[in-house]
Amino acid sequence: MVGLQKMTNNVSFYADRLTDFLVSSGYTISCAESATCGLVAKLLTDKAGSSAWFWGGVNSYANEAKHKILGVPLYILDDPDLGPVSDQCAVLMAQGIREISKTTLSLSVTGIAGPTGAEEGKPVGTVYFGFASSFRKSLAVRVNVSASNRDEYRKKFAMAVLDLAYTYCTSDSDKAILDNAERWV
Repeated sequence: MVGLQKMTNNVSFYADRLTDFLVSSGYTISCAESATCGLVAKLLTDKAGSSAWFWGGVNSYANEAKHKILGVPLYILDDPDLGPVSDQCAVLMAQGIREISKTTLSLSVTGIAGPTGAEEGKPVGTVYFGFASSFRKSLAVRVNVSASNRDEYRKKFAMAVLDLAYTYCTSDSDKAILDNAERWV
């Protein structure tokens, strides 16, 4: 496996690996992004011909967008113990964009890129990734990354979700995904 330092130096590695898999499998993908606000979509579409596998995405930064576009219930978004940075929100965002797009796979990113926004139990660097697909149950994964600034957090969030999406697609084990998530801590 590639170490974190290598991952930081090669942002396109994970997007290329996932898009190569999508092409070879005939799968399509869509994204619902909050903390990365379009960076994942940008990385997925850097490769020519991306319209063959990339449906599109939603930058659902505001809670209102998560609710009105992706269907995340207000009772989750307004709950102080859950809120927009939670596994429930991440899964519902992924399921919401998949419902809209009818893609084989969808992913979501919701987290705290800082420098403010930390909550009790959710420091800056906390991120939840959601995955929904036609081939396995929906799943959310929490990761806490460290970085020195907002841009670096977003970059690490984007790389991690692409890495975990590949594992979600190629492994039938939730444990493999969770083990892989541990590499990003």
